[in-house]
Amino acid sequence: MVERRARVTVSVTAPCRLSVAGELDLDTSGELASALAAASSDGQDVSVDLSGVTFLDSTGTRVLIRAHEALAARGATLLIVDASRAVLRTFELSGVLAFFRLRP
Repeated sequence: MVERRARVTVSVTAPCRLSVAGELDLDTSGELASALAAASSDGQDVSVDLSGVTFLDSTGTRVLIRAHEALAARGATLLIVDASRAVLRTFELSGVLAFFRLRP
């Protein structure tokens, strides 16, 4: 059975860390956008664990790019942690792999 909805969990540790699992696409990227907006509201760095993401489309990629830009404008960083193969492949194909700060 394929999980259709992404789950976004925001921890309260510093720096803030979000964990995402499932398919991150047009139907689910709004949930991530809301969590990123809430997590980045205080200007601290945000880590996003994408190890559980099984599919990422351009909508989800755009949400991550916008979060990266918003954080950078405040002097903070978006760190992609443990990106799954699906995420890395999408980043490679779309030409944004070097745009993000990645940590295995």
